[in-house]
Amino acid sequence: MTRRAGVHLTAEQIAEAKVLFSLGWSYPRLGERFGCDYKTVKLALDADYARERRMQVNSAARLRRAPYKRIGGRENATAISVKEDGAARLAEVPPDTRTLTQRLMGDPIPADPRRARLHL
Repeated sequence: MTRRAGVHLTAEQIAEAKVLFSLGWSYPRLGERFGCDYKTVKLALDADYARERRMQVNSAARLRRAPYKRIGGRENATAISVKEDGAARLAEVPPDTRTLTQRLMGDPIPADPRRARLHL
């Protein structure tokens, strides 16, 4: 039987799969039998695997979401203040006048006001 995308097992198929699995059939073999991927069968038979898989999918979906929401086509106040704070911090950095060797060796930027704050 060929595999079909988006296949869900019926209650009868799940009952049959439970019996066959208890007789020693593997998940890939059961998948071939029912024309679906072995993970579909495993999700139907193994509650722990299904719970873990749901947690993985949900956490991946949370990571894909935007870090802030737009309200009425505009950014919210927190996102705007973060951008402004970042721009202000970048404005504090003096131009880098070090030579290539000084950069590679990690020498500090001369007259950097941020370093003066560290030694107070």
